[in-house]
Amino acid sequence: PNGDILGYEVTCEQLHGGGKPRSYQVSGDNAETSLIVPNLIENVPYKFKVQARTTQGFGPEREGIITIESQDGGALS
Repeated sequence: PNGDILGYEVTCEQLHGGGKPRSYQVSGDNAETSLIVPNLIENVPYKFKVQARTTQGFGPEREGIITIESQDGGALS
């Protein structure tokens, strides 16, 4: 009823401002599809939004907050 999935749009922005939102297009409907978002800052929370794009248009947004922790687990200097 909602059409075939053609891909996804992923939007990423810092949770508390500090830059323009970045959008990425992901093609296909494979559940194993991944996306690498470059230049994220450690210990800064980001809001990610994902929308499926179908033959009928965009579906509802799904939103999540993610914080990238430092690789060594220690404090940044």
